[in-house]
Amino acid sequence: MLNDREQGYITVVLNVPFLVFTEVTDGGKIERQNVGVSLQVTPHIIGDTVLWPISHTCR
Repeated sequence: MLNDREQGYITVVLNVPFLVFTEVTDGGKIERQNVGVSLQVTPHIIGDTVLWPISHTCR
């Protein structure tokens, strides 16, 4: 829960497998990397209205 003008964060990350080829005759290998998104929210409450400015970062 957030209060008026209080920053909040949420990050969702998955560890995803990627197939990496090193040579034409190589079958490749699997490398895992974290892939996700982070959101920063600072709600502003004005009467019955809530403004939700959101910043995001992808990785």
